[in-house]
Amino acid sequence: MNITSDTIVGIPVSGQSLTSHAEFVELATRLGDTLPMIELPKPFKVGLVIKVSHQENSPAATFIRIGDPTGKCNVTGKPMPWWGRKWYISPNMTDGEIVQTVFKALLTAVEHETREQFLFKGVAIFDPHIDLDKLVQLHAQPGAFKTRAEAAVSEYAKHYGQEG
Repeated sequence: MNITSDTIVGIPVSGQSLTSHAEFVELATRLGDTLPMIELPKPFKVGLVIKVSHQENSPAATFIRIGDPTGKCNVTGKPMPWWGRKWYISPNMTDGEIVQTVFKALLTAVEHETREQFLFKGVAIFDPHIDLDKLVQLHAQPGAFKTRAEAAVSEYAKHYGQEG
């Protein structure tokens, strides 16, 4: 497993108490000991890395991200490094909670990529980048819902006036 670090060592913590900095150093040490013990499933061993970062001036803002610095765009195929969302790590977390957070970060990153690459009629219909306002407009259009035969129409479809 590749683990990268933005500023995990020697980070400037301006204006913070020694206790806060000491807590961060302790957390950084724990992450350095725990994360290398994680093995990604075989299909994800190539490319994906865990990145540990810390937001300057905020010792409580340590986070991990799953990403692929050698990734490519799912639309154009051009090189495009990508990083998943930030998963904050607290100094109060147990090692088990840290490992479970890494696991959830991996699941979320893989789901995101799957949504971008899953095609129906050549279109990524579950793409996570679809404009939410456009989805709201689609939801409001008559005929936007397709339901089973009249006898099996769901309460959801009835509620939205899409009874068949």
